[in-house]
Amino acid sequence: MALKIASILERIGDYARNIANRTKVIRVAGPENIPGINIGRMGQLTQEMVRDAMSSYKNRDTALAEAVWRRDVEIDHMHTVFHKEVLASMTCNPNMVATGVHLLFIAKNIERIGDYATGIAEQVNFLVKGSLPDEDRPKADKTSKVIGT
Repeated sequence: MALKIASILERIGDYARNIANRTKVIRVAGPENIPGINIGRMGQLTQEMVRDAMSSYKNRDTALAEAVWRRDVEIDHMHTVFHKEVLASMTCNPNMVATGVHLLFIAKNIERIGDYATGIAEQVNFLVKGSLPDEDRPKADKTSKVIGT
């Protein structure tokens, strides 16, 4: 179990490094080429999910693990909305395309970190109860589907 969670944390670290690298590139582009869209709240919620997932593991707290598991859908919704907003900004202003692409990757990385936090929560449930959650993981990321309806 600890090895599986360590592997998940390594992947989260890889995404965090990618976010940091892309943020440096965006910063160099200058504020005039950055759409007025904020993904800070999405990142903050995802950080809380990771922290809570690790706390649930440390304390063998299945209630907290389930709360993390259920919060993933909120991150998915935020990612879908952000994706639409960035695409709209890129469409309106071609100077924002390069920055927008980096922002889309950053948002996807944040969304994936949320998925990994949810995976830790599932492992906690398995560790304590001997089974994964009974229901399918709620998903709401619609960025790979037709957007516009």
